[in-house]
Formats: sequence, C-alpha cells, structure tokens
Amino acid sequence: MDRVFDALEKSKLIENRNECNFSVCGRTDRGVSGLCQVVSLVSRSLIARGVGVIEDSGSRISERQDVPDKEMDYVSALNRNLPRDIRVLAWSPISPDFSARFTCCKRSYEYYFPESGLDTKSMMDAGNRLVGVHDFRNFCTSRIEKDTVTFIREIFEVVISDVDSCDHHCKLCRISISASGFLYHQIRYVMSVLFMVGRGYESPSVIDDMLDLSKTPAKPHYHLAADFPLLFIAGTYPESCLNWETSEAAQLDLVKHYQKLWSEYEIRSAIVRRMLNYVESMFAYHCVP
Repeated sequence: MDRVFDALEKSKLIENRNECNFSVCGRTDRGVSGLCQVVSLVSRSLIARGVGVIEDSGSRISERQDVPDKEMDYVSALNRNLPRDIRVLAWSPISPDFSARFTCCKRSYEYYFPESGLDTKSMMDAGNRLVGVHDFRNFCTSRIEKDTVTFIREIFEVVISDVDSCDHHCKLCRISISASGFLYHQIRYVMSVLFMVGRGYESPSVIDDMLDLSKTPAKPHYHLAADFPLLFIAGTYPESCLNWETSEAAQLDLVKHYQKLWSEYEIRSAIVRRMLNYVESMFAYHCVP
C-alpha cells in the first residue's frame, strides 16, 4: 500500500498516512493481484456538506462563499500519481462508522491454473469439504498476529470452472472461493493441498483430516502455492452502504489504460505461444490435455 499512500500524499488528499483512519478490505501479499480492492480513509474534500463530510476544524467552511457544490475527481487525481499497474476505479462517500475491513461481510478470490492432467473432479470434491465454519489453522502460515484472535472462518463457496481462452492446446481453469475472511496464506495453502489431490497424491478426504484437529493437531508440511495466479475479486458490503462514483473522463482513461495493458500482455503471450509451438514441433511434444 506504500504506492497508494504516496499517491494520496502527492495529490494532497492526506497530510499524514498514520492519521487518516486508513483501512483495507482484502489481504494481498506481494505478487497477488487485486481487481476490486476497497480502502477507506479520511481525505481532503471540496464540499461543505453531505455523507461523510467532516466539518473543518478551522474557519467554518459553510460560511465561505467559494465552496463548490461538486466533489473533486478523486479517481483522476490519484491515477495521475499511481504506477501503471495500480488504478483507482471509483470512490464513494461513507458514513463515519464505515470500515473497509470490518464492514465487509464477504471476500472473494480466484486462483488460476492450467488443467495439465489434474483430476479437477477430485479437486472439486475436496474443495466442497472446505465449505462451512471450520478451524483453518492447518491451512495458514503459522504466525500469530496481534489482531488474530481465532482461526475459525466460514467458507461460503468453492467452485472450479474453465477459463475462456483462444488457446486450445492447454486448458486454463480457475477456482473461485468466497468466505467471511481468510487467514494469512490460507488460499495458497488450500491450493497446494488441492493440487496434491488433483495429482492423485492425496484423496479428497485429506481435507476432512486436516480440519479435524484431533486427527491432525499440527499443520502438515505442504509447499506454499505460487502467489501470482491469485486474484482478489471483491469485497461484499451491506446494501446501500456504498455509492460508487467515477467521472466520465476517468472512465475513458481507465478503459484506454486497460486496453493498452491488455494488448501488451496479449502480444507477449502470442510471442511465447509461438516459441512454445516451435519447441513442441521440434521435439514432437505437446501439452498434457
């Protein structure tokens, strides 16, 4: 979040990052991407009244004659000062008691992987066993944070689906998982176990055993799955809690930005695909269906 704070400070939207009541919805480790991450904070405002507006502690802003009735374009202001791999999509006024972290009632992630001979039916069987309220201490990094008081979380849904792709050589899949919240590295350890099931090294019942602390009192050693395939999708909040706004100018800039970003990565992907085709034909080897 350092680069977000840098943009907030460069845009003169906050004076001190330690005193802006900053809160973030989902945990994203280094290497993990986020699509609809939500943060909440106290920011500079142009307007005198409305939802979330805190009256100026200095001269009464409502008595000034030059106070605009329209809020500043937060999205454009921040995106001008953010690196190209981070973009603000929208902003919303919030009530004083709102917290991006604690008001959130559901968090959703996706993890992408090539099918590559994996038994996805067995993986789905194992994934379904995670659904419900459980103690997930055997599926997280063993570190006690000062704000971690329980390992109990509720997983609402686990779904494996195919990803639409023009590449018919190797099928890409994704697992979608939503929960009340997640422990540190929880999804990546879950994926590590599911991959073991998909390769036939473990049966789906291993999930039941790991959730049963009488059978598995200590966390088994599993390799931590890679970070880059993990994507934070969104946080879900109570209805009418947020009213997202994006100016037309900011919308146009965002679409152009991601069109350019997509084209660059698509070209790079096509080049690697061309190299792979050549090597496969050279050695008469093909991706495992």
